[in-house]
Amino acid sequence: METLLVRMENLGSSFSKTFDDLTVNDVHFPEVEGPDGTPFTANEANYQQALINSDRDFRARYFNGLLGVYGQHIHTLASLYYGAVKNDVYQARSRRYPSARAMSLDANHVQEAVYDNLIATVREHIGPLQDYVALRQQVLELNDIHFYDLFVPMVRDTERRYSYEEAQELVLKATAVLGEDYTAVLKEAMQNRWIDVYPA
Repeated sequence: METLLVRMENLGSSFSKTFDDLTVNDVHFPEVEGPDGTPFTANEANYQQALINSDRDFRARYFNGLLGVYGQHIHTLASLYYGAVKNDVYQARSRRYPSARAMSLDANHVQEAVYDNLIATVREHIGPLQDYVALRQQVLELNDIHFYDLFVPMVRDTERRYSYEEAQELVLKATAVLGEDYTAVLKEAMQNRWIDVYPA
């Protein structure tokens, strides 16, 4: 029985692999006009850089360009998600879990009650988040607010740029309090190319 389930897991993982192939290898992400008028690729690799840019029109062009790509493949993406969900349900039932969620949480030894408490706590305290979004809209002097407005700094003239090497040093200093074992793993990741610094 377990051998059959392992084989089915391999088959089920093909939904995730196909999603990656589609969204990483096959789709063509558009170029939008950057803040300075030069072409700027609206892809996942440029996400953070684009959404912290102070030019709102550019953020909107970037965001709509990126999501537009996924929108062109909405039926394929929905089918892949449907297949992945069906696989999770099959695996959970076959292993006698009460639900696919219980199976997923069990992989990290998390009880469903802990998960439910987290969701309930977030819902109960959603007010401060809504207040923050309203404050952000006010400070940025926006008539309306969109998702692409949630990351741009509210304080002006604070932009800083770091080289990758400088960033590595900052991360190592900041995480030093977590102990030498943690720092050693980070150094290994940095030295042995575990991190994709540039889009591949």
